[in-house]
Amino acid sequence: MAKRLLVGTVLTLIAFIGAMPAVQGDTRTFNDSTTDETSYMGIRWVKIQNGWTADGTWHNNLKIVTRVNDIPHPPDFAGITSFFIDTKPSNAGPEYRLRVIQDVGLYRVNSWNDHGTAVPWGCGAGRYGYDAWYGQAGGDYNRVITSIKRACIGHAGKVRVSVHTAVGNRPRQQDWAKARTRFYPWVLR
Repeated sequence: MAKRLLVGTVLTLIAFIGAMPAVQGDTRTFNDSTTDETSYMGIRWVKIQNGWTADGTWHNNLKIVTRVNDIPHPPDFAGITSFFIDTKPSNAGPEYRLRVIQDVGLYRVNSWNDHGTAVPWGCGAGRYGYDAWYGQAGGDYNRVITSIKRACIGHAGKVRVSVHTAVGNRPRQQDWAKARTRFYPWVLR
């Protein structure tokens, strides 16, 4: 009798676990209602995918996609995007800054104004730990897409993000999302 009960319990447990959805991270999209419409790099929305996709394609990464008005290209002037990432609720400011110009750099920072210490490019398993590229929609380059391996940001769980864009040599051509030195809400993993 006890053996039958144990087998029944094990089979029920296996069926229950098999019916559970795969572990997925949270995906949140935040619209920037205060975008600077006159700025080339005016931010429209920010999408944060924290450990996403059911098939595991980016499962161990933090992916941030930012939609801007347009991305200016050299030689005239370059678009600059900085992603400030908060990984510790006990620390009010960012712990990391990913900066995208024509190349990409990830930095460990102590404050919003800190230039920081470079995180090695190969910080994650595989050939790279973080990367960024420009996406195209409707014929214009208007998305900055980033991917950061969780190992590069201290295996963070939940995160919150702030994005700053600027046009290289034009100080009035800049935008912040959510707002200057303000994060969007936490995105769980």
